[in-house]
Amino acid sequence: APVYAVSLAELDGGGTPEIIMGGNLYDVKPQAGPYDASRGVVLGWKEEGVVSYPPHLSGLNVSGQIRGIRTIRTPQGTALVVARFDEEPVLLKVN
Repeated sequence: APVYAVSLAELDGGGTPEIIMGGNLYDVKPQAGPYDASRGVVLGWKEEGVVSYPPHLSGLNVSGQIRGIRTIRTPQGTALVVARFDEEPVLLKVN
């Protein structure tokens, strides 16, 4: 799936920011079908190099056409705002 949103955020408490990406594209020719395999990806850093955290570990599993990802600070802590084309944004609390 194409990537349309990329952001950096320190999510795991390790001091190094993780890369957060999302995308998808539904407005395509019928014979191609929708590009909808990206419900969000989190890439982090380990001693062995770059690692991809699956959705059950990252908690990032957003449907729709992701067009923006931003980190915000709230009174309850850090959160991610995921903007989607023609849908309500999603607010995800960072644990």
